[in-house]
Amino acid sequence: MVEAYVYIQSEYDIVYRKKWQSMSYRSLPEDGRNLFDYLLTCPHRNTFGYFHLGDGAILDDLQWTAERLSIAWEVLLSHEDGDMVKRDPGARVVLLVNALDHNKPTNPNVAKKWGELLADVPHSHLIHCLVAKAKEFIPYDDQHKWLHSWLNGAKRFPQPFANGSDRVTERVPTGYAKPQSPTPDTLDPNPGEGDARGGLPPPPEDVKKIIQMWFNVGLNNG
Repeated sequence: MVEAYVYIQSEYDIVYRKKWQSMSYRSLPEDGRNLFDYLLTCPHRNTFGYFHLGDGAILDDLQWTAERLSIAWEVLLSHEDGDMVKRDPGARVVLLVNALDHNKPTNPNVAKKWGELLADVPHSHLIHCLVAKAKEFIPYDDQHKWLHSWLNGAKRFPQPFANGSDRVTERVPTGYAKPQSPTPDTLDPNPGEGDARGGLPPPPEDVKKIIQMWFNVGLNNG
């Protein structure tokens, strides 16, 4: 399969040129394709494709009107394939559904860094989709090697953004206010849309529990 490397935040992420042969991609209107390409290559994303990105940052980067962006989101999210991008507008979280299929962790150190980045993403029901996709795309033989590293990386927990900025990069912020305590229903296996906590980063125990449950499922299925 033909690959192209896109330089993003001191990293190379893989974008497949074969997307141009995909009917799902080709059938999108022009702005739907433009928005999808932006999400693939924008400086706000991380390698595993689960990141914080608000409309304000997109409008600034693409120099679009709010109406144009709203229409592009609608066509991209309502596409008949339905498996390209997922979005939680309340938490301002985006998931590139197949990112892990093309960008797997190369070693435990990478997985640990991912843990730090995962802990930096606001709480969203989309975390459950990320876990499911990782179980689908990452070989079982590799899971036990890096899930513990991801779990350990998640222990470094950054605080909520004091200024409410839409722009979040892979740099881990420091020096912000203490987050709220986790609530008992955080790990609801069937979460609804949005989140009552208004997009705060997930409590560290939530991240650790999710990853540990994922690891245990892998062991039980091995």
